[in-house]
Amino acid sequence: MIRRLIKDSVFYAFSAAIPAATGLLLLPFYARMLGPREYGLLDATTVFLALIGTVVALEIAQGVARFLPAADSVASRRQIGSTAFWFSAGAFGIAAVVLGLAAPWIARSVLGAPEHVAVVRTATLAMFSG
Repeated sequence: MIRRLIKDSVFYAFSAAIPAATGLLLLPFYARMLGPREYGLLDATTVFLALIGTVVALEIAQGVARFLPAADSVASRRQIGSTAFWFSAGAFGIAAVVLGLAAPWIARSVLGAPEHVAVVRTATLAMFSG
């Protein structure tokens, strides 16, 4: 029972660490492309998009963490993992396109300045890559 608890905990922690690592890898890109003000706007936009991202993916990662350890065969595990991956990739891909097209409206409505369209698109890229 302890072994299963550790195994499930490691799996769950690994799935949470991937988006954080992606953000860390994108930090040099952010620093080069954005000034301090734009970086703050990016952070605010990222929080806004994180709320949207929770709805877009329907927290399918939680379902994977719940059902993958209970799968009885390798084929079942692959099916659960690939279904979750492709659903998430498709949902975030569609969301990235929609948010990219709506970037002028988001910049005006959320950030209060229409000239920050690039910040919204960069945050959308960060959301999609995470």
